[in-house]
Amino acid sequence: MNLLNGNVILIGNFNIDMKVKNYCQNKLIRVMNSVGLKQLVNEPTRIVNTLETIDLVFTNEEIEITIEHEPKIMDYSMIVLY
Repeated sequence: MNLLNGNVILIGNFNIDMKVKNYCQNKLIRVMNSVGLKQLVNEPTRIVNTLETIDLVFTNEEIEITIEHEPKIMDYSMIVLY
């Protein structure tokens, strides 16, 4: 079901690691899916002592993304949409 009017791209640091299955991760995905948004980031976006997938892209559009780990800007990778 799509409750949103028009095309939506929601990008941000949600601080919920998509690699860790827990209540917060499940709730975020369920809420976004309930309004017709799907999450596109499938690899780590923050690389420190651990690898975290916390910078996310939710959309109802057919777009592609890449994660660029270079050039290194702090401890976050760049998400490129096209």
